[in-house]
Amino acid sequence: MVGHENRDVFYVSGRSDGFISPKQARTTQKRPIGIPTLEDKVLQRAVVMLLEPIYEQDFYPGSHGFRPGRGAHGALEELWKGTMNTDGGWVLEVDISKFFDTLDHKHLRELVQVRLLHDALKVSPSPTTIVSEPSDQDQ
Repeated sequence: MVGHENRDVFYVSGRSDGFISPKQARTTQKRPIGIPTLEDKVLQRAVVMLLEPIYEQDFYPGSHGFRPGRGAHGALEELWKGTMNTDGGWVLEVDISKFFDTLDHKHLRELVQVRLLHDALKVSPSPTTIVSEPSDQDQ
């Protein structure tokens, strides 16, 4: 959402021609596969460039997923080293089925909004910070 002359402007993704693809060979579930438009890709890259430096500092050093300069080989190497130094601990593989499908996207947007605001003001976000949309009286 971008404020512009006392109006809120929302980006609506362009038409994405896609098809339905099976999720995996061992399941009958299907998922839509979309092809993003050029505008979608530009906006996605801009969002990454904005959020990456803010959230990168919060990740643990052992976190490798979708991070700059890190990849699957580094994750496997770290897993190997960690496993060899455990003195007989446990290794668990966990698959959280449809986890991201169940997240409240409105709440996630509010959390990102708070983080961006606090980062811009250079203060730490409080766990009790409440975000709300401006009412008609506020404008």
